[in-house]
Amino acid sequence: MTWIDRLTVHINEAKGLTCSSHGSNPDCVLSLQLLSKNPVPGLNVTFETSLTPNCRNTVDPKFNEMCMLDVANAADSQLQVVLWDRTAPADAPREQSFLGEVLLNIGKLEPYAGREIEQIFDVRKSNWVGPTKAISGKLFLKLKYDKVM
Repeated sequence: MTWIDRLTVHINEAKGLTCSSHGSNPDCVLSLQLLSKNPVPGLNVTFETSLTPNCRNTVDPKFNEMCMLDVANAADSQLQVVLWDRTAPADAPREQSFLGEVLLNIGKLEPYAGREIEQIFDVRKSNWVGPTKAISGKLFLKLKYDKVM
């Protein structure tokens, strides 16, 4: 039997994001995905934020959303948070709508199990993004990792 732990993520806000590639402030949404070397089928491992008025036409979007993701094995799991610009044309290359990402090794949260921690992450460039794309900003999250007993 596989024990499933729970990761609660409060997505607070981002600050200082890079403007979109077409020069305007972005309409920002986030996608969260739990990446695992040994995925377990049927787990809740993805979430996407809504496009709210507080996220439109700004480099400092306020999300104020929460999600819960299932964790089968913290030691081999990462939380990937990707920031996307919804103002990019639908037929534009993926790189054009990419605003940055944050990766967090879930195993690092195990010593803090049962406690909520606040963390500020630097938004960074992903490996698949071209070298000329500028990426900047901070992402503010509250995280709580709960182990199943």
